Amino acid sequence: MKKIILFLIIAMTIFLVGETVYAEDYKFYEAEYIDNIYMNKYDYSSNTIYYQKARKFRNQSNNQEVYCIEPLTFFNETSSYKTTTTPRNLSEKQLSRIKKIAYFGYKYKGHNDNLWYAVTQLMIWRESNPNGGDYYFTDTLNGNRTSIYDSRINEINKMISTYDNEIEVENKTITLQKGETKEIEIGEALNHYITSNEEVILKDGKIEINELEEGEYDITLNRITETVYGTPPILYQSPNSQNMMLVGDLEQKDVNFKIKVIDNELDIFKIDEDLNEYTNQGEASLDGAVFQINKDGEEYDQIEIINGTGTLHNMPLGNYTIKEITPGVGYELNEKEYSFSFTEDTQDAIFYIPNKVIEKEITIIKYYDDNKLEKDIEFQVLKDDEILTQDKTNEEGKVTFKLPYGTYQIKQTNTTEGYQLVEPFYISIIDSTNETIELYDYKIEVPNTSKESFIFILLKFLELLLC
Repeated sequence: MKKIILFLIIAMTIFLVGETVYAEDYKFYEAEYIDNIYMNKYDYSSNTIYYQKARKFRNQSNNQEVYCIEPLTFFNETSSYKTTTTPRNLSEKQLSRIKKIAYFGYKYKGHNDNLWYAVTQLMIWRESNPNGGDYYFTDTLNGNRTSIYDSRINEINKMISTYDNEIEVENKTITLQKGETKEIEIGEALNHYITSNEEVILKDGKIEINELEEGEYDITLNRITETVYGTPPILYQSPNSQNMMLVGDLEQKDVNFKIKVIDNELDIFKIDEDLNEYTNQGEASLDGAVFQINKDGEEYDQIEIINGTGTLHNMPLGNYTIKEITPGVGYELNEKEYSFSFTEDTQDAIFYIPNKVIEKEITIIKYYDDNKLEKDIEFQVLKDDEILTQDKTNEEGKVTFKLPYGTYQIKQTNTTEGYQLVEPFYISIIDSTNETIELYDYKIEVPNTSKESFIFILLKFLELLLC
């Protein structure tokens, strides 16, 4: 039996917590009239005008003033009410505004006379049932419509408008460059907020962001909500009478947004077009190349290639082009233009840009013995006494070497018997115009052997005579 009772208690508790209507009963009554204030309610559905002298509603148990939030439903003083969070006749948007009307209305700072209660009640009627009727003040009981209290209505509306002013950064992401400083103009509405985030400063209606490191930051601005009534608003609902509301303090209002700090980076890597890697040929150098960077059609910056790489950081979002304006020594200019964009989602741009080395063909034509073509003669190409390549002349006495930018020594290593070798010589490759070099071997001079024999014999004869 005890287990059954315990179960029923738990079940009832869950049921009550899950519902928006709670168990305690409340009763209300129509209280004192407000002198010289008259109000009309015109029901569109029945074309009926209900006119009355303004009066207050109060809680029977503690005499707290409350407001009617269901203007075209008759009030039944014998009805019992229960608290609710979702009254049947109001949308979430309507409920939010009615709470603000009540908060800034009667008993807010300087709004202490009873006329403010009547103004507040009328504004709540207009908000709670705008399409069902027309609600207005009159100059006498069931008299003519009057606008003499519009200034008070406008004052409450202005307070609500100021409170509701949107902070334009709410639920947004602000993207900045690493180290960038930014001010965001918000206006007077920002004066009602504070923040504990060290990344931002709120000052003179502006959000100041100063030189943050790369990363994402979650920022919360807390609305400074004054405690005027000491309790939150309370809503009361009855199945057979007008719904009621007790004024209360507004809920804490926070504004959340993100700051995204990015470090956009452009990297240019230089490669030799033939080798497809960062390797210099001959005496040429990929380093020293200079690139012009343009942003949105305007000159932005330049990059020089050092150790094969050029890098730029913290480039703003936008559309860019890069083009080589100066090649490295010994390389041809790369005239291609490259395009890229930096967006909030694209923060890196990497390019491998080739250059063609300056090179030419050197053809050697070898002759001997009165312009005879000399084949099978070997030539070496040396750089700093190191043999880079070697080859022999063909049937036409030709041998060809393709050499990159630089200075080289050419050396002949063999010759036709009886002919001299060409002395080693140097060539410089500074352009791409092919070149032909003609070389000649000359016959080695042989002593006159017949004349030498006669002299030898004569000397021998003289030697014998002397003996």
